[in-house]
Amino acid sequence: MDDVVNLGEDYRPIEFPTYDWGKNPSTDYYDHEWFWPLDKRVLTVSFVNGTNEEKNTIRDLVNEHYNTIKMGIRFKFLQDGDSAPPDIRVEMTNKCSSLDGCMATTALHHVPTMWLDMSLECPGGPIPKDFRQANILHEFGHALGLKHAHCHPDCKINWNFQSIQKKTGWTHQSIELQMRKLDGGIFGLMPYDQKSIMHYPIHKGDTHSMITTLKICHVLSKGDKKFLMAIYPPGGTDRTLKGVTERMLKPTSALLREGKKRRGLRSTTRQDLGHSDDREVFLNNPLIDNETEYLGNLFSDSKTESLGTVFLQTILPRGYRYEIVSIAFLYCMAMYLLYLVLFH
Repeated sequence: MDDVVNLGEDYRPIEFPTYDWGKNPSTDYYDHEWFWPLDKRVLTVSFVNGTNEEKNTIRDLVNEHYNTIKMGIRFKFLQDGDSAPPDIRVEMTNKCSSLDGCMATTALHHVPTMWLDMSLECPGGPIPKDFRQANILHEFGHALGLKHAHCHPDCKINWNFQSIQKKTGWTHQSIELQMRKLDGGIFGLMPYDQKSIMHYPIHKGDTHSMITTLKICHVLSKGDKKFLMAIYPPGGTDRTLKGVTERMLKPTSALLREGKKRRGLRSTTRQDLGHSDDREVFLNNPLIDNETEYLGNLFSDSKTESLGTVFLQTILPRGYRYEIVSIAFLYCMAMYLLYLVLFH
């Protein structure tokens, strides 16, 4: 994932968006959130080049992983020769990068806004399809305005910038822009998520510990989906700090119920996508039918859970929670039996 975008003469002057998110005004592109307006329901996508196989691969992945999320915005892929102006223009090239969210509107109409490397070959051998899938979904996450998960304020990775610079050929400035920590604003509302599609993989030598590794994420995480539902609510409600915070604190089941109440979105989207009947036009995903359970594990309903439960979820590692509780119970029982033997 190169993710390094150089803005030149093919781009209009930047108009920084303003949100009521408690951040100090800034003129730094990377300090701003670039989410699409709430009344923007459909993002049209066109291809500058590429084979039919490459286009179908991208289209299928985006439809499966993004257009099945119950959020208030969708991707619509234009046919070759379609005269409708696209919001996102994809070029097949030898790198992967994308403009962030509505930053794509600053590009002139003939200029790509996303670049994807669809090759499955490299000097070291063939590239796994999962890696290509990860790149595609990562860049379309940027197209929705998502930022890098490893830039989260709570991320404790101690990057070895010199090693990464030597391996990637990036300049020091590029590395700082792609990997520096961000603070404040809406980004801090979601927990740090190592499983996010927006997290870079970590290879040996990328950190000063020399042993920290993290496999590449090739699907959207639970946190990715919940954050998108909070940022792009189906009802088109406010995007103030208060509004997004309230949606992030809601149980996922409540957000999913809101996602079903989108009659206005349905009629608008059916018209934009060329559908005239009353059928749901978005692809069915088996995860959606069981998404309350699938997403609910990460974000608990603080209004209904006891303080003790929330405390245990906070202090105990998720993967070993039940094992630790079981061991603690057995230890207490052993101490009780020992007490009975010694003092009775």
